Amino acid sequence: MYAGVDGCSGGWIAISYTDEVYRGTNFYEKIEALWAEHDNVERILVDVPIGLRERTGARDPVMLPCESS
Repeated sequence: MYAGVDGCSGGWIAISYTDEVYRGTNFYEKIEALWAEHDNVERILVDVPIGLRERTGARDPVMLPCESS
């Protein structure tokens, strides 16, 4: 079994599946509970943004060259 995990507002969403069958989607407030419930899976794939800067405020929209004509 495998699990795909993504952070969301207030917790974590995990989608579990085998090679052939969807097993379910669950919400967890704490990642520890997610790990405990999925201790028998072969792999857990966690969506983690890497290299993105923190937003410090609103940015003015920029027109791309194809939009400016």
